[in-house]
Amino acid sequence: MKSILLRKKFGLLATVACVALPTPSHAALSIVAEEAGGNVTFTWTGNLNTAGVSFAATNIQSATGKIAPFIGGFLGYDPSRSTIDISDTNTLNPSSNPFGTVDVGTVDASSFTGSPFGLDASGRIGVPAGYTSGSDLNGTLTFTGHSFASLGLTPSPIPFTWTFANTDTVKMTVAAVPEPSSTALLGLGGLALMLRRRR
Repeated sequence: MKSILLRKKFGLLATVACVALPTPSHAALSIVAEEAGGNVTFTWTGNLNTAGVSFAATNIQSATGKIAPFIGGFLGYDPSRSTIDISDTNTLNPSSNPFGTVDVGTVDASSFTGSPFGLDASGRIGVPAGYTSGSDLNGTLTFTGHSFASLGLTPSPIPFTWTFANTDTVKMTVAAVPEPSSTALLGLGGLALMLRRRR
């Protein structure tokens, strides 16, 4: 009887594991926003297929970058470069995809590193000047002394998703990072539950 139960449990685990396996996807860019240590950091990584999309060099009046979550605006920018290439037409679907629920206006970032990247409320996308289709895009935008609340962001396990030309996707996840004390409490709770079950 015990072996049948074990088989059933492992069979269920195997089924769950199969369902959870990721499926192959097109080129994509992932942006993750995390709140930790009194700061909020946006980190992006991935690449985009920009074949067939026309871009125009654009001057950006920003020291390091900014966000306007309520209207879906996002920009990571390197002040040592004078331009960023922005798509001429609406290349994102949906064109306006707010990733904030409270209108706090536009907030300037404290620091930026990596590849310039941007999304605007008109459905256009910004990439480094002279970007080669399929090249890596990696960067970090930091808002020192900010929280999700002060930036108008609401944590969600479901990413905000845009579809870019050529069926690529841009996904932004606003992730709550547990404080070390919370993580320790969760671990202790799990241990107590396991010990209780053994009795």
